[in-house]
Parts: sequence; C-alpha cells; structure tokens
Amino acid sequence: MPLYEDSKAPPHRDMPTFERDLEMARLRVVEGLTLVEVAERTGVSRERVRQILRARFGISGVPPAAEHRRRS
Repeated sequence: MPLYEDSKAPPHRDMPTFERDLEMARLRVVEGLTLVEVAERTGVSRERVRQILRARFGISGVPPAAEHRRRS
C-alpha cells in the first residue's frame, strides 16, 4: 500500500519550512510516531527530522506518546 495516493513528493514537502517543522513536532510528540514514520510523512531523512526537532523545539529522546505507542 503506497504511503501517498500520488507517487510524487509527500504533501508536506511544499509546506513553508516552519509549518513543516511544527507538523514534525506534532507527529512526534502528539501522535507518537517514530522518527522514520515522521520522515516518511514529511519527505526528509530520519536524521534530518531528529536534527530539526532538537534544534527548533529541544525535543530529543522518545516522547511519552511515542513510548506509550511502543508498548501498545
């Protein structure tokens, strides 16, 4: 099953940078997605997601929502 209906760039790829970064934080902290899942949805590498979350929002490690999702 493809991640996107269209095989082109992910929808977040055309977002302004700050909005994309906020979406990354929301996906990671609120939704509890892994770095890989966030990267797939936003069209950047896993490492770049980690760097952005740390630099812009001070987020490092596994947020509580992600930890809870791991256990489920």
